[in-house]
Amino acid sequence: MYTWDRKKIGKNLRIMRVKKDLSQAELAEALGVAQGHYSNIESGKRQLSLHLLAMICEKYGVNPAEIIADIDEPSTSPGPEDEKAEV
Repeated sequence: MYTWDRKKIGKNLRIMRVKKDLSQAELAEALGVAQGHYSNIESGKRQLSLHLLAMICEKYGVNPAEIIADIDEPSTSPGPEDEKAEV
């Protein structure tokens, strides 16, 4: 049976959130969960549910593998607000 590494997932989630310049409270509100619950996921104290994983992937525009994989720098696809006009 495969189990997810909660610490690695939390680290990846934190990296993605910081890249998007979001606080835990802002992201938790957007996902419809308590900030404390989201904080526990990022710190590896709680397991990330499949439902919440799907919501986060949709919000960031990433594949679930980018969140659950053992990678140093998960990518975040730029949303329209992140794109900068070329000069």
